[in-house]
Amino acid sequence: MSQQWGDPNSPGSQASNPGGQQFGSPPMYGGMQQNPMGLLAIGEKRDPIMAIVWLFLTCGIYGIYWMITYGNEVKNALGRHDLNPVMDWVIGLFTFGIYSIYCFGYKYPKLLVDMQIRAGLPPNDISTTTLIVWLFFAPVSVYLIQAELNRIWDAALQRR
Repeated sequence: MSQQWGDPNSPGSQASNPGGQQFGSPPMYGGMQQNPMGLLAIGEKRDPIMAIVWLFLTCGIYGIYWMITYGNEVKNALGRHDLNPVMDWVIGLFTFGIYSIYCFGYKYPKLLVDMQIRAGLPPNDISTTTLIVWLFFAPVSVYLIQAELNRIWDAALQRR
């Protein structure tokens, strides 16, 4: 009898390969495959403390610039054409900031996990933390997100 695709007794199946990893496949972290192509673009490293200082000095204007810039960096690094940080921010205006809190405090930080994996880092999902903290004191979320972005940029540069 010949072996068929999906046959649990075939040489590449989960039953004969407890780790579930095929030869030549990318390494896995917690069930997620590491993307061998890495990040498509690397963003700018910023001092997280200075981001908070600029946020206060400009009465929040820098925060708008930072959200759109960080959203574009995530979009470019992952090659995601479905993301539009400017539109996310504009929709946030019409929802009195609620949609912006969701996007920049949860949706984009959730994408950092994929960026971490592509940069060769173990995944560290900070999205729930940043969302909760953003609701009470947004500058701390800015610090957490920017620090994580800097860590991703450093790891991606070391891989090149």
